Amino acid sequence: MALRDRLDTLYLCWLAKPQGDRQLFKSLCRQPARRIVELGMVSHDRTLRLLRLAKRLSGDAELHYTGIDLFDARPETAPRLTLKETHRVLSNQGATIRLVPGDIAGGLARSANQLGGTQLLIVSSEIDEAAAERMWSFVPRMLDASSHVWVGSLQAGEWQYEQISTTEIERRAEQGGRQRRAA
Repeated sequence: MALRDRLDTLYLCWLAKPQGDRQLFKSLCRQPARRIVELGMVSHDRTLRLLRLAKRLSGDAELHYTGIDLFDARPETAPRLTLKETHRVLSNQGATIRLVPGDIAGGLARSANQLGGTQLLIVSSEIDEAAAERMWSFVPRMLDASSHVWVGSLQAGEWQYEQISTTEIERRAEQGGRQRRAA
C-alpha cells in the first residue's frame, strides 16, 4: 500500500468526521469486505469513502455494493439522495453497484436472496418498529460466520454505530418471523 493510501486509511479510521463513521472504517480495516450492503444511505460522501477504503483493502478482488433506500421518496427533512444521482456518483468506484429503491423492509424482501455472503451490513436508517421486525427476518440468509453487522442511530445530531452479535440478529429475526406468522 502506498504512503498516500496508508495516510488516507489512518485519517479515515482516526480523524474522519463525523466521528461515528470511524467505527465502520476501523471494522473494514480489521476485516476487509468485498460484499457490502447498506440499508438506508446516510450520504454519498460516506458511501464513497467506504467504497474507496474497501477497494484499497481488497486489492484486485471484485467489490459488490448494494444500497437500499427511499432515494427520491425520502421525506423533506432527510438529506436529498436521488436514485439517478446516487448511481452516477457511485458507479465509477470500481465496484458492482446495485441500488434498490423503496422502503428498507420491502427492498430487503425483494433482494435478500441475491445478497448471500454479505460481509459488511450497515443499517443506517431509522425505520418504524414493525418494518424493522420484518426486515430482521431476512437478514440471517444474507450473512455468513464472518459477517459484521452495524446498526446506526442518530444521537445528538450524529450517527453512532453499534456492532450486533449473531445471537442478537437471530433473536431479532425470530421476533420478525413470529410477527409475520401472526399476521
